[in-house]
Amino acid sequence: MKKHKTKMSVFHRKSHSAFTLVELLVVIAIIGILVALLLPAIQAAREAARRTQCTNQLKQLGLGFHLHHDTHGYLPTVGWGWNWIGDPDLGFDEDQPGGWHFNVLPYIEQSSLRDMAQGVSAASKPEILHDMMQIPLATFQCPSRRAALLRPTGPDPIHNAVHPENNSKVDYGINCGSVFFAGTGGPRDINSVKRFRWPEPGRGIASYYITMPLKSITDGTSHTIMLGEKYMDADQYEDGEYCTDDQGLFYGLNCDDQMFSNRGRLPQMDTPGLHLQFNWGSAHPGTWHVAFCDGSVHGVSYDIEWEVFAGLCDRDDGELVDSDF
Repeated sequence: MKKHKTKMSVFHRKSHSAFTLVELLVVIAIIGILVALLLPAIQAAREAARRTQCTNQLKQLGLGFHLHHDTHGYLPTVGWGWNWIGDPDLGFDEDQPGGWHFNVLPYIEQSSLRDMAQGVSAASKPEILHDMMQIPLATFQCPSRRAALLRPTGPDPIHNAVHPENNSKVDYGINCGSVFFAGTGGPRDINSVKRFRWPEPGRGIASYYITMPLKSITDGTSHTIMLGEKYMDADQYEDGEYCTDDQGLFYGLNCDDQMFSNRGRLPQMDTPGLHLQFNWGSAHPGTWHVAFCDGSVHGVSYDIEWEVFAGLCDRDDGELVDSDF
């Protein structure tokens, strides 16, 4: 009898060592609640890290602009339009067909990339410039929006390079001011540059076929935006078909990187299905980021008033804007 009782007690203990179905469901529910509570915090931490990386990139680009100015006496020129790619043999001034991102390369430790086609024969250069466009640069891509990868190129012809199927993109734009001016593909060939009819200069720090010294910014460098994040349709980060993302890095100025603040054109957070051109904006919630002409980087609210915003974008309107943005 004693032996029988021992077996029963062992059986009794074993029968209560496993979870019941109800207990298992309770544990799963608790884990689900904990995950639901932790996930927003994890996502917020990741976005904070990406935001910091984005502002650091703008800081690096702003410093590159100043180093360029120290060397040449003017800010990076913006090139000839969407039919041209930067050429390292054509210098840094208004006769350089490449955009500001091409001209700032030596001042952000990317001299070897800018110089890939330097000194090569005219027959070889278009293919080498094609290869240059195949090298993505994380410095020009907002990490909250997308990784630094190659993406499809639009169909517009390039006069001085082999057209790439895919190329590197840009998520930052230069300040063209509050007065809109039309974009251009530029002259048909290098021989017609001097007689080409360029668009009238704008009120920002970038216009076609001019050089822009810091002394031209009479409103003050701390009161004038230099460059910042651009708006994109959130559905079209990858396809290269969006009108403000069909070219990319090293092209002359075009709506991929040409930002205006004319009336009604306010910064906007990236929105699925919403097509906007020449607008500032970003993938970050709450604020987008800009580098000012003094090299400082600030977050700016999407709710900024247009008059304040326009004053920050115009270099010489006499408006010294002091605002928390």
